Parts: sequence; structure tokens; C-alpha cells
Amino acid sequence: MRYKDGQQWKRGVVFIKELVPKRMITFIANTIYKENYATLPMRHRWHEPDTHTLQVSYEWKVDDEWNYLKASASKASQSIVPGSEAEFITEHYWGYTQAGPAEYQVTHPQWNVHAVHDYAYQCNALRLYGPGFVDVLQQQPLSALLAEGSPIAVMPKKRL
Repeated sequence: MRYKDGQQWKRGVVFIKELVPKRMITFIANTIYKENYATLPMRHRWHEPDTHTLQVSYEWKVDDEWNYLKASASKASQSIVPGSEAEFITEHYWGYTQAGPAEYQVTHPQWNVHAVHDYAYQCNALRLYGPGFVDVLQQQPLSALLAEGSPIAVMPKKRL
């Protein structure tokens, strides 16, 4: 999403639903901040089958079905190339809320990425997001990205 603040365009994200493993996070986010969080059982795995490969999985359970994102990637990470798809996806320093509306700034160092060789994706889009998202979330992804991530700082939100 883009938002024009005076003469400056700000590029950011709006989360449709955030999945977390702890009920208290969901309770606070939904009641105090009026965000759309859901608590689900979750698990993840990082495995290094050899000196050059990293295998990762991130899973969440919907009803009795494990949904997942899985990737096999190069173990060595690399800096993000300016103007790349990875930069476009990871370099969002503004968040926008559905309730309010409001914006908040997020700060973090630029992340490194791992070259992805293979990936798999399974998501019960109907159960998680409703019928409006089924068609787009059941398509084969056009790309996959594995970023290292980092601690972040979230600044107080500002009403728009």
C-alpha cells in the first residue's frame, strides 16, 4: 500500500490477519489495538542437512490440518540487491491499521536473504481468511523469499 503524507509517499503494509501462538498476544491485539489476530498451534524447524543447505519450515494448525511454508535454501546469506524483488518485499517501514485508520513506523536493519532452491506451500485459505482470498491464495506462488529477519522497533501509531 502507498500513502501520501504531505509531499512524501510512504510504502507500507496492512495485515489482513496475524497468526500467533499465544492467546494473550491475540487478546491484547484484538481488544486494545483493534487488530485482527488469531491464536493457532505453531511450530518451526531449521535444519542443515549439509554444509551448504538450509531447510526451514514454518507451520500452523487449522482445525486438524497442519498448514505450512517450507523452503530449501543456500546456507550462506547475502545482502539484498537494491531494486530487487527482495528489497521491494522486505523494505517496508510503515504499517497501516484497518481500525482507525492509523499508521505506525517500524525500524530494523536491512535483512540478508538466502537463495531459495525449492519451496512448498499449503494453506487452508477458506478457513483462515474467508472466500474472498481463496482464489489468490490457492495459486502457485510466483516466487519464494527466505530472509533472516531481526529485532524490530515499532513506534507509537498516529491516527490518519
